[in-house]
Amino acid sequence: MASLGIGLSVMSIHNSATSAELRVTITGIQSDLGEIEVQAFEGEDGWLKEDHPGTKITRTSAADAIDGVLTMTISDLTPGEYALAIYHDENMSGELESGFMWRPKEGWAFSNNTKPRFGPPSYTKARLRVLDYGSTASVRLEYP
Repeated sequence: MASLGIGLSVMSIHNSATSAELRVTITGIQSDLGEIEVQAFEGEDGWLKEDHPGTKITRTSAADAIDGVLTMTISDLTPGEYALAIYHDENMSGELESGFMWRPKEGWAFSNNTKPRFGPPSYTKARLRVLDYGSTASVRLEYP
């Protein structure tokens, strides 16, 4: 009986240490200027608010923009729920340029191809599940 308890303890430690990858395919890229940035948010608290104390941007990945399609892999994620915010930083400012009522001035997308109405979408609409063996997502950039 003692050996069974030790075996279960080792299994639970192994499972909690599991990391996964999320492979994101981004289509509709309109130029090769600047970078494409992908932010993976874990949890609704602080969604899209970088200065909020509850914000959990788990991973940020950037790659040189290419005209057309780009696939990026976000590694070392804990399996669970995430929502993605993706933008084409054409002018290399380090942020999504936006105007009145959060209207983006650069290419943008959210996981599940969620389209905002009068501001950014809710975390619930953009969330996706990253499984322990990895997951994939596909988004299409929208431009002004």
